[in-house]
Amino acid sequence: MVSGVAGALALVALANAVGPRPAKAGEGHLVALADVAPTIRQDVRYATRRNFTGQPLPGYKAAKCLLRPEAANGLARAQAELAKAKPALGLKVFDCYRPMRAVRAMVRWTEAAAGISEEPFYFPGHQRERLVALGYISSHSSHARGIAVDLTLVTMAIGGKVAAPSADAAKSMPNGTCRDRGGDPADPSELDMGTTFDCFDPRSATRAKAITALARKNRLRLVDAMGRHGFRNYAREWWHYTYVGRSPDDVLDIVIK
Repeated sequence: MVSGVAGALALVALANAVGPRPAKAGEGHLVALADVAPTIRQDVRYATRRNFTGQPLPGYKAAKCLLRPEAANGLARAQAELAKAKPALGLKVFDCYRPMRAVRAMVRWTEAAAGISEEPFYFPGHQRERLVALGYISSHSSHARGIAVDLTLVTMAIGGKVAAPSADAAKSMPNGTCRDRGGDPADPSELDMGTTFDCFDPRSATRAKAITALARKNRLRLVDAMGRHGFRNYAREWWHYTYVGRSPDDVLDIVIK
């Protein structure tokens, strides 16, 4: 887990520069995923310290998934399809709509670390100022348009509910790196995907060869399910999907509350 002083100062400075603005009812035409598909698990990491910056990102005042209605409905359809599998599967989202101030904060976090070489959990083998050039972090994001989602597959328990993660899920990642495990060790319901979410490493490429056959099978199962309901995968990141049925040009910077 990264928690450098430079990164924290960059996030605070950006939040102060932009200033929070609460979302109003219907503003940006976003809906709460919980209202559309309540059985989809939510673990919104950027509202917590448990992400690659080590700090909550500006604009996340609540750990809540918001999306354009058509994207939320697409996820609901994918969830319904996966629930029919044997054994039943489901979705768990890590991020949905992302305020533009958070997008900018990610880029500033990389710039604040220029010249610093690290070997942290989320980007082993890379200097973090290289993460933009490598395509893992961008100043333009479909998340800010409310049509992108980061997610994984989970097993479902009887009654359509997924197994709850352990109390350790709110804590930082354990020792090692993101490429050493196939999912969150604190959440046994996650399927093995070959790496954790937000692992900035070549093994995170959806069709990477340096993963197990089981992880490859699980990734392709997610690709197929999401593809049937209007989502396209980003090839560098097995967890990132964009809804392609509609592509609004407007980006949003409303606070998630």
